Amino acid sequence: MAGTATPDISVVMPVYNAEQYLREAVDSILAQTYESFELIASNDGSTDGTRDILEEYAGRDNRVHILNRANTGIVGALNDGLAVARAQFIARMDADDRSLPQRFEKQIRYLHDHRECVAVGCRALMIDPDGDPLGPFGDFCADHEQIEPELLAGNGSAMVHPSLMVRRETINAIGGYREQYQFAEDLDLFLRLGERGRLANLPDMLLDYRQHGGSVCDARGSLQERLLAAILKETYARRGLPGEPIDLVMARPTSEWGVRLRWLNLAHEAGYDRTARKHAYALLRRNPLSVRAWRVVFRAWIGIENAGRIRSMMNLLTGRPRSTGKTADT
Repeated sequence: MAGTATPDISVVMPVYNAEQYLREAVDSILAQTYESFELIASNDGSTDGTRDILEEYAGRDNRVHILNRANTGIVGALNDGLAVARAQFIARMDADDRSLPQRFEKQIRYLHDHRECVAVGCRALMIDPDGDPLGPFGDFCADHEQIEPELLAGNGSAMVHPSLMVRRETINAIGGYREQYQFAEDLDLFLRLGERGRLANLPDMLLDYRQHGGSVCDARGSLQERLLAAILKETYARRGLPGEPIDLVMARPTSEWGVRLRWLNLAHEAGYDRTARKHAYALLRRNPLSVRAWRVVFRAWIGIENAGRIRSMMNLLTGRPRSTGKTADT
């Protein structure tokens, strides 16, 4: 791969038919305050305008490099990127997300200061397809002692995969990503990395993590459940852990109503009322005669706390008893 001085960070970004969000993703990398990096865009046989966009960026910034390959899936794209990476540190990135400007600066500083740590992530803000905020992703796990139990319970969101920065020598030592666990490759990687050193997450919100119907979690939920179960079974055996891993059942909304309602609730709980109302109105437009849709809009507009106050006032006006949650004997 062409280049002059060896960069400090190799950014590995698998890309497949990503023209809708690709510019946002690449711009967020090129805007990093830590500038010693190369961006390896592993183009996994895209059939849209992805290749043209990448070539445009590569033509004006010599830190951008393109690997054009036949479509085999994310694991092959990631491993091909790792094979040509030159830097001491590997930063992951997805083609539909956005990294905040100080992400690399803060992560590489942490890895320099904590030699026992092999990989560090960060907190992530979920955004919807339009880029509007939905709320924090998952429950924050700061250090190895918090992250490992979550991983061993099948919770791959204990670290956010596209937020990862990892030592290249460590990821090479474990053989990179494994093809048999494609679509759950992140959990498998985290567990094997955790056997080589400590894992950590920065408390800073340094990644905008896009949610949309085309995500792997939405499209291949049942397959992921089987893969996660297989990964945990293998990990328990490899580590000689007692007992059996728990059965995983991941209930995910798949209908537009379910997905929109989930986004609405996330945004509402995080205080992003404008985003919540946007998704409420989208549900109403699709279901204008639905009483349920009108209730959702009402709740999104006035807020959950205000809705509770209004119900209490109506109960007082109509003489209906207010529920205390206690039985008559308490």
